[in-house]
Amino acid sequence: TQIPKYGNTLVLNSYVQPIQKPLFNSDFKYNEYLANKNIYYQSFVRSTYWSIIDEGQGNPIINYSLKLRRNLLSILKEELGAGDEYAVLAAMLAGYRADLSADMLKAYSGAGAMHIMSVSGLHVGVIYVLLVFIFGLFPSIKKKLWIKAIFILLSIWLFAFITGLSASVLRAAVMLSFIVIGEALGRKINPFNSLAAAAFLLLLFNPFMLFEIGFQLSFAALAGILLLYKPIYKAIYVRWKFADKIWQLMALSIAAQLATLPFTLYYFGQFPLYFLITNILVVPLSGVIIYAGIATVAFSFVPWLGDGVSWIMIWLARIMNGIVQAVESLPGALISNIYIHPVAALLFAGIIIALSIM
Repeated sequence: TQIPKYGNTLVLNSYVQPIQKPLFNSDFKYNEYLANKNIYYQSFVRSTYWSIIDEGQGNPIINYSLKLRRNLLSILKEELGAGDEYAVLAAMLAGYRADLSADMLKAYSGAGAMHIMSVSGLHVGVIYVLLVFIFGLFPSIKKKLWIKAIFILLSIWLFAFITGLSASVLRAAVMLSFIVIGEALGRKINPFNSLAAAAFLLLLFNPFMLFEIGFQLSFAALAGILLLYKPIYKAIYVRWKFADKIWQLMALSIAAQLATLPFTLYYFGQFPLYFLITNILVVPLSGVIIYAGIATVAFSFVPWLGDGVSWIMIWLARIMNGIVQAVESLPGALISNIYIHPVAALLFAGIIIALSIM
């Protein structure tokens, strides 16, 4: 069976039809989502009714990026097998979600942990923290800001290439690039300026990104964290250090969830009630899993060490999947079939912004 890849030109025999509108107002508007990508028709094509007539077309940079991602996925599948553990790590490290089962997607969505499955600012941030930590171990190199900046920038953009240059990774990579360059120049960094500059550059490259759900959600989440995290965190004083760390994570999750709430209600018509429980347990674990995943790939060529790391990786992924499935199975975990008018969503967003700057 032939499997089409990016850059292939296909010839096919089929009927095309307009993409249907959702049956209910609360359903995800898939037709609008595709229209913003200039896709207006769909077709079902039988396996014997199409063939590849040309290869190597498309953008050569994206083509090379996807080739790197395929190599990464082959290493992960060889080390971890083809189960849910591989599917989760493929989504987290490479942004490849095709192998995720419907049950697993439903569990992560219902538990409020779908952001773990999308390679985004969280994942790029975890890698950035790791790189800063590595440089901290070498004081002589740490003082050479440009060497540090160049190494971090190359590492971040290599990760972006390996993940197929997905929009969510590009957003995080561009914003972090501004921060790293600003630090190297010794400038005082304003995160709002970095966020605005990243948005400007991406929209300059592709103005239609403004209408993409991922673009809106990621920038809303980042803006919400910048605006709401400190007021929420300072609202409750926690004396004990460990409890304070948990409260910091909760405040971060509340800030991001509150900022993205108008978008999630409008686009998806649902709200996960236990997102706090999920994020307290899963977000720290996901950071460990990303590091373990990187180690799995790095040591895959060392027989005994690679096997040991992959075994740890499998069990960490199983634990995370178990936590998510347990939370999603709790009574009333997900409120669904919510309908909010576009004007109401804009007013809701405006109220949140007004309260955050008071």
